[in-house]
Amino acid sequence: MKKENGGTCSVKKGFTLIELLVVIAIIAVLAGMLLPALSQARERAYSLSCLNNEKSIASSINMYLSDNDDWLPVWQQGTSSPYQRWYSLVNCYLSGDINRTEFNTENFINKSMFCPAIKWGIDGSYGGVGQYYGYGINIYLYHPNGWVDLDLSTKVSKLKNTSTLILGGDNGVSKSPGVAVRWSGRPALYFPGETISTVSSGNMTDWTLNKEKHRNTKNLFWVDGHASNMKIAEMQANWEDTKSMWRP
Repeated sequence: MKKENGGTCSVKKGFTLIELLVVIAIIAVLAGMLLPALSQARERAYSLSCLNNEKSIASSINMYLSDNDDWLPVWQQGTSSPYQRWYSLVNCYLSGDINRTEFNTENFINKSMFCPAIKWGIDGSYGGVGQYYGYGINIYLYHPNGWVDLDLSTKVSKLKNTSTLILGGDNGVSKSPGVAVRWSGRPALYFPGETISTVSSGNMTDWTLNKEKHRNTKNLFWVDGHASNMKIAEMQANWEDTKSMWRP
């Protein structure tokens, strides 16, 4: 096409409808490939953050042991609310201030006690963080039948194979909002196949409560102070076999 001044011009061509649809389809395919990877990366980050929490809890318990002649913090101290539970007795070590006596009751729960995968549970009361914390102590370490008597404890220096003996880990608070073990049982770690009374869903096994939290695994902390991840099926298999990870 010639202009009157002798110059030339070109007609710009836009996208056709078919080309636009192809581009949208490519973007949808890429999104479908990337979103699961991003979801897995986010869950992995939650699990690593959870593991770091448990390392902090294990370290705080070790500090408690040093100050208490190697005795683990008791399951529950006192007969009226507010109680001192095992996590209450290590709160001051988790918080870095052993002189803060207000930390030493069930009415304060340190933020390190909350599993990052339980997004619904951290709001509310109790130290300004909430009731649905994420970690329980191995009650079979205190008593082979899992009894949780008041003032029950165990002396760590008398235990053997401490690197393979579970001290605690992810408790029965589910990733699903509102699904959790009742308050009195929440500080405990149960074996995966055990049926537990929950707040809003009747009775559920510990495995069912935990299976979505870290992709059918649990983060655990051990008597020697280290923390690691383990498949729930492996934990259950040990319970059904020797119980060597559960009982002294």
